[in-house]
Amino acid sequence: PAHRKTICSRHLDLVEQGRIVLIDRFLTDDEINWGLAALDVVTILHYKRPNLSANLLKAAAVGRYVVADSFGYTGMMVERFGLGRCCDVADLSSVASTLGAAVDEAASYVQSPMVDRLIEFHSPQNFAAVALEDVCRDAGVQLVPHVRDWSWVLEQPSRLEVLEGLTSVLARDDEAAAA
Repeated sequence: PAHRKTICSRHLDLVEQGRIVLIDRFLTDDEINWGLAALDVVTILHYKRPNLSANLLKAAAVGRYVVADSFGYTGMMVERFGLGRCCDVADLSSVASTLGAAVDEAASYVQSPMVDRLIEFHSPQNFAAVALEDVCRDAGVQLVPHVRDWSWVLEQPSRLEVLEGLTSVLARDDEAAAA
């Protein structure tokens, strides 16, 4: 209630124009996604938060350009996957210049296939598949046909593919040495 009063007292014209929408309840997942999709730039400006932001994944899932704190896993993900720009949230000029550049760049932002794989990797279905993978294999049951691992996200061969490749090379070397 205090925030609504402050916003209305300072920006009533924007509220009346519909440019500021005030909702005093928790949003559904769909409403959050619609809101993120309506933005040009999603800002994830948590101060010194080391873990991954779920909002980063939600923004990526709807194809939005992101500005995030350069600290921690979220900052690393933004830079590694080209999701947008990072800045030092403790430095106001860094935040301001990064936001200015992001607004200009957001219109031409195109998500890479690697980001699409990142989103699929973090899906609830893949989480369940990874959690059940060993149990299913030990039970001799294939409940999950396609488990996505991190190497798939990065387009690198999986550990199993590397081992199979090494085994194949060693077998060829053994055959060549025997001949």
